[in-house]
Amino acid sequence: SVPDMVKAVDIPILFVAGEGDAIMTSENTKKLKEYARKGSYVSVPDCGHLITVELPETASELIFGQVNAC
Repeated sequence: SVPDMVKAVDIPILFVAGEGDAIMTSENTKKLKEYARKGSYVSVPDCGHLITVELPETASELIFGQVNAC
């Protein structure tokens, strides 16, 4: 299951949710983050499921921020 896979990861995981995502809701993403040993969560307003397409600059900032933090 996905929660079991998340539990098995021992590196920092950044969970990003678009507030308008009807596929993987913000609430479900927050729940999934709770399974992570080293998880953080960011909610992105005015975004749906495809943050890399809808808000590429925001996605890049979040990815680079995560990489730089590791």
